[in-house]
Amino acid sequence: MPPTEEEFDYIVTGAGSAGCAVAARLSQSGRHQVLLLEAGGKDRNRWIHIPMGFSRLFAEPSVNWMYESEPEPELGGRSMYQPRGKVLGGTSSINGMVYMRGNAVAPVGTMTACCRSLRRRRISSVGRANFTARVVR
Repeated sequence: MPPTEEEFDYIVTGAGSAGCAVAARLSQSGRHQVLLLEAGGKDRNRWIHIPMGFSRLFAEPSVNWMYESEPEPELGGRSMYQPRGKVLGGTSSINGMVYMRGNAVAPVGTMTACCRSLRRRRISSVGRANFTARVVR
């Protein structure tokens, strides 16, 4: 099937929690044509839908990008494993329905130190991806 040409008012990259929320908000009035792109496929893996199934998804390359952080000085030069969802729903789909909330009384200095230690990872190659595109109307 040859690709069809369509025009979009907005293109949202990433169908994780935030991307889906943004695409839904942009399209809810019906005035805008929105394309939602996701590098992963549908969330058909059964472990995505089972609480605590993340233990099966933690090292599953079909639904997880399996990134590593840059070596962190605060960790003695070690890298940390960074599971990231490669599926509709993004990392929220593979986190086993686990979430954390910030500590409302955490000192500002602690948060500043945490933010300073985060580094943007340069991705030289992500290989072939099974891109999923959704037109949100």
